[in-house]
Amino acid sequence: MKALLIALAIVGAASSSQAALSCGQLVSYKAKLVEEMNWIREKMRSTRNSDTLELYMDQYEELYARYQNADKAIQNECQ
Repeated sequence: MKALLIALAIVGAASSSQAALSCGQLVSYKAKLVEEMNWIREKMRSTRNSDTLELYMDQYEELYARYQNADKAIQNECQ
């Protein structure tokens, strides 16, 4: 759980400076978001605890919103 919180903090820091990232950095950032979303998806599948599932769902939604923002930035700035 600590690793997830640390990863989310790093992702949060990267998303706030997203406008200053190069195209290569945006693509790497997007790939990291996909990895995090896949990890959370696996955790969601393996849990039976409704509170934990809700926490994972909230985290997934936040990461997905960041993924969409990164995707838009790539489309707007890198093509």
